[in-house]
Formats: sequence, C-alpha cells, structure tokens
Amino acid sequence: MAFITNGKQLQLDPTVYIGEEGTRFCLCGIIYFGGFHFTARIIDMNGQTWYNDGIVTSNTSTLEDPLKMAHPTLLSKAHRRVSSVAIYTKLF
Repeated sequence: MAFITNGKQLQLDPTVYIGEEGTRFCLCGIIYFGGFHFTARIIDMNGQTWYNDGIVTSNTSTLEDPLKMAHPTLLSKAHRRVSSVAIYTKLF
C-alpha cells in the first residue's frame, strides 16, 4: 500500500493499523525527490534501513543509523530530499 506524501514533512509511522479489524501494515520503503531525481530508503525484515541514490551509490545501498527508525519524523527527509511516497506492506 502506498501513501503519497507530496513533499510534506509528515511523521511516517513504522507501523499502521487499518480497518475495523486493525490489519497491520509495516513501513518497507520511502521514495524521496530532490535534486531532479528520486532516491529511496528500504526497510528490511530486520528493521535495518538502507539508503540508495543511484547517481551517488550506483546499484549499492548503504546501511543507515538505526536511530532514524526510532524517530519517525526523521524519515520524512533524506539527504536534503523530501518524501514523495511511503510504502507499507501487510505482514502475515
């Protein structure tokens, strides 16, 4: 499930609950825009956060400080870029 954030500085919660049954969705990726191109953060199953800027890092993602996941407001920006889309996945 994707939420368009339109560059607003939002608090991106690591987990959201939707519907009457409270179906749980976990943040698994964020797409950022700035500098005339897109970059991304990927959150893996272990909660580790990886950053990728294809222009700078090519096809390699860099492991980030886990502190970013501890403070959801830090997730709305990455390397002077603002979030455009937050992607959540349902865990079974």
